[in-house]
This record gives sequence, C-alpha cells and structure tokens, in this order.
Amino acid sequence: MARMVIYQIYPRSFQDSNGDGIGDLPGIRSRLGYIKSLGVDTIWISPVFKSPMRDFGYDVSDYRSVDPIFGTLADLRQLIDEARQLEMGVMLDMVVSHTSDRHAWFEASRRREDGKDDWYLWADAKPDGSRLLSLGATTNGMRTIKVHDLSPRGETRTLLTSTSISDTNLTFSPDGRWVVYQSDESGRPEIYARPASGEDRKWQISVDGGTLPVWSPAGDEIFFLRGAQVVAAPVSEKNGELAVGQPKTLFANHRVIAYDVARDGKRLLVAEDPNPGSQPRLDVVVNWGAEVQRKMNDASKP
Repeated sequence: MARMVIYQIYPRSFQDSNGDGIGDLPGIRSRLGYIKSLGVDTIWISPVFKSPMRDFGYDVSDYRSVDPIFGTLADLRQLIDEARQLEMGVMLDMVVSHTSDRHAWFEASRRREDGKDDWYLWADAKPDGSRLLSLGATTNGMRTIKVHDLSPRGETRTLLTSTSISDTNLTFSPDGRWVVYQSDESGRPEIYARPASGEDRKWQISVDGGTLPVWSPAGDEIFFLRGAQVVAAPVSEKNGELAVGQPKTLFANHRVIAYDVARDGKRLLVAEDPNPGSQPRLDVVVNWGAEVQRKMNDASKP
C-alpha cells in the first residue's frame, strides 16, 4: 500500500520573514528545502485566506484572497511552484462548514439576496428577544459570565465575575429566567443557579460536588455528575425564589464519563466506562434505578 508523509504547518507560528512577529508564506517557502529533507511528500497549510482573525483564520471572509498578514496570492503561487520543483504537494486547509460574518455570501444571505437565503441556517429571534450566554476571561485570572440580549434594542450585561467559574455546560433554564453554571468557589466543583436578570442572588444546586449541569426540558430538575453518577436535583420557582430539593442519584452501578438528556426528559444517553481503561459504551437509560433499555457498543461520547 502506498504511503505519504504529510507535514502540517500552522503559518502564524512557523517562520516569520519580515520581522512583524507573525509567520507568513515567504517564511514557509524559505524552509521548503529543510522540510523536503525530512522525507515529506506533501505540506498541509492551515488557513491563510482573508479573514478578520476572530478565530485565527478559520473565519474566512474571502476564499479567493490571501490575508495580508501571511502575504499575497503571488507568494502562495511561488510557494506552490517551488514545492513542486522539490516534488512536494501542497494542501490548503479549506474551511467550508462555515464562514466569517463578513463574507459576501453571509451578508447576502442575511439580506436574503442573490438566491442565498438558505446558504446559512437562520432562526428568527423570539418576540421577547433571544439571548445567549458567554464565558470570557478578564485580567488577573477572572472569568465573566455575560448575558447577550439579541432583540433589536437588546443589551449585554455581566451576570457574574469570579476566578472560580468553570467552563462546562453554562446554560439557561428552559424558560430563560435562570442560569445554571459550575463554580469551584467552595474549594471543589459545585453547581449553582442565578437569575438571568442579573440580580446578585444564587442558589447552590449540588451537594458534595457536582459537574456538567444540564437543565431538564421541563425545567423541574437539574441534572449533574457527582463522581461517576448522574444526579438530579428537583427545582421549582415560587415568588421569584428558586426552591431546590434534595439531590438524588438517578441510577447506580454505572461509571458515567459523559451524558445528555433527551428532549422528552425521560431518557438519558450516557457514555459509560464499566472498567477503567476499557472500551467506553453508549447506553440509553429509561428508568432511573432500574435497568438499561438499550445498549449501543459505541466507543464515543454523547
């Protein structure tokens, strides 16, 4: 069977040719002889297309242009020609599953022009204004949870700033009134909920540790992991207050490494590792505390 040696290059950090601190195409070209000496057949170059660089080049705004920080189309052509002279191929990393919001196709689709209405997936905002949650880093190791209101006159407000916020399963309640998140403020991971309105109030959901919170579709339970077990804490709202019941283990004798909740709230899809180091499996659990309805021997996570 024929074999090929492929050498991946991340241009930004590979070789800077002009002293601006950013690797570029001429820099790659200057190293082609060295790369060839390693026995390489083809070089694979991460995206160098024109981009606003909000995602380090993976947000492409023009597939027919090279971003100026990397060089020019002429630089790219010269690199390809010289690689061919050394009998090496060149692969460009094409990001076609999405584009930058500055791409002409995206802008036309947003305006519903040029027959590109369905080139992207669109969803209208809810009447009260759809909202998004984000977790960002600030100075001094602080992290900030923000609520972004996407209605026409919506605003972005800070919900919480802390050094203890974890970046796992930050999510709204189904009615959008509450936010559940994970924090290490007590010295170990626990699950908390806060009003999405920004009021400085919180309720502790988990006891004795909790990670990976998921709100049930009905909004009456918050699922989370405690160790290797899926736990559910009953929750309800009364007079603007969140009442949290005693958390309970949903099923035993399982070593869960990841999970998700079906939309009907009656089934769990869990990735289990019955014996540490063995092949994980996916199970569908339909009756807490009873038996697994269906097993799918698939070594992947939900």
